[in-house]
Amino acid sequence: MERESRCLLVLDANILIKDFWWKSETLEYLQNRMFLFHSIAIPKLSLDEATAHLIRRAENLKERMDENSSSERLIGQYQQLYNKSSKDAETPQELGKRYKQFITVMVQKFDGLIVENSKVDIDTILDRSINRIKPFNKGDKGFRDTILWLSILDMIKDYQRVSFISANVNDFANGSNDTLHKDLLEEVKEVLPSHLNFYFFRNLEAFIARMDPDRKVGAQAFLKAVMSGGYTKFKIDDWLEKNLIQKLSDSILEDFDGVKWAGLPYWVEAPKLIEIEDLVGIEIYRENFIEKNIIEFYVDIALIGIFICCIPSNEWEGVAFHRQIRDVYCSNFWTNIKLRSIGTFVIRLTFDIQSQQVLSFDGVPLEHDFDQAYEKIEDILLYKYD
Repeated sequence: MERESRCLLVLDANILIKDFWWKSETLEYLQNRMFLFHSIAIPKLSLDEATAHLIRRAENLKERMDENSSSERLIGQYQQLYNKSSKDAETPQELGKRYKQFITVMVQKFDGLIVENSKVDIDTILDRSINRIKPFNKGDKGFRDTILWLSILDMIKDYQRVSFISANVNDFANGSNDTLHKDLLEEVKEVLPSHLNFYFFRNLEAFIARMDPDRKVGAQAFLKAVMSGGYTKFKIDDWLEKNLIQKLSDSILEDFDGVKWAGLPYWVEAPKLIEIEDLVGIEIYRENFIEKNIIEFYVDIALIGIFICCIPSNEWEGVAFHRQIRDVYCSNFWTNIKLRSIGTFVIRLTFDIQSQQVLSFDGVPLEHDFDQAYEKIEDILLYKYD
């Protein structure tokens, strides 16, 4: 079976319980960076456990609120637990169903999956329990964690590139050490090629510290998302089509007099972009977080557009190729023409990934190097007739 080439990030129930509605600064960081090229994987067992924990807390809160419904402290707990601004008739069981739907949507948003529990026979469980094979411990506790671990081993077989985050270091790690327990590591080695690694982390912060220590991976994830069709609601092509003409007009480069573009006649002056007919090509590069949530990046743009420009004569025929001309306005000394041509630009944007707003814009024409082209043609001629 051909394995999928994505990386999985498996979240234990204790990670979900710590922040049911994914509002912590850490989870916002990872969402804004597309989970650092990882697909979220949540075992069904972990989701069921987190949901049951949420329902129990909601039931307990309901009992306390029935006795004291005006308590500001309890109202605040309700708003946080239910992810609502005000109390309504939703029951704890209905809350549990809504929470499962929320997690399912978030997992799908980041190209993830809800993983079915591993199919394990009772003899395997009993054998691991009797022999205290991790995650079973001396107190013979570990049934749930064993099912979870065997499900993770199945994921490793199918996907190979897997990371696992759990606060349960007593059963999965070497105590306070953040490394995977040696017995579990041996089981990983049996199903994972030697050139690949399985990573265990006790929390999301440790995962970020390992995967994105200098924020470069997060910046690359942003670039990939934008180039693949959009970063959440921000689509670079839509933004350029709506804003590029105005942004260029607002800059000191309102026109591009003397710009050297193939397809733009030499004798036309002050060409000014007035309409984008087609964005032919976009390339994003030099992406870099200059602040925590502010990313700077460059964009190369190739477009076909309509330019209004001048010819210092009313003898315009023969100056511009006839198929490019869209309209002509003659006077005694000048001719204004609308000309269809290509344009190439380099722009620099700064972008707030939280507000999803472009904060600043700088742009210049990207000119074509005719002199270098002439030299290469001469070299070709020399080579031909040498």
